[in-house]
Amino acid sequence: MQEKIQNIDLNNLDKSTWETFRFDEIAQKISKTVKPEEAGVDIYVGLEHLDKEDIHIRRKGVPTDVKGGKLRCYPGDIIFGKRRAYQRKAAIVDFEGICSAHAFVLRANPDVIDPKLFPFFLHSDAFMHRMVDISVGGLSPTINWGDLKH
Repeated sequence: MQEKIQNIDLNNLDKSTWETFRFDEIAQKISKTVKPEEAGVDIYVGLEHLDKEDIHIRRKGVPTDVKGGKLRCYPGDIIFGKRRAYQRKAAIVDFEGICSAHAFVLRANPDVIDPKLFPFFLHSDAFMHRMVDISVGGLSPTINWGDLKH
């Protein structure tokens, strides 16, 4: 039996039962830092490996490419470039690896948002415009977690 597909009028949604959430209720920031040589993984992702407006990671490096503390990431996490948010760099991790400390590693709260929807939420115009608004700094504007979580 075939189900009938219902058309949704996005301009006239009933929002009376919708709830609002702070960002730190929608997603958790993963802050486990590791030294590349001690990470025990084969993949490093820097901001240079993330493509604008693409939810997939198509290029990768290796831990020996970098020095200093990096963030640990796991399948299902999202690497979100916190520098120059206007570049719209946010992509799904499908490996165990490490990434640039100039990114946030975010993990969706499945009680609030479907993890499969989360990367699209991060790429939405409303979210990205807000990220640009809360970025601080001149040449390399950066998002602070303290501002983002609220």
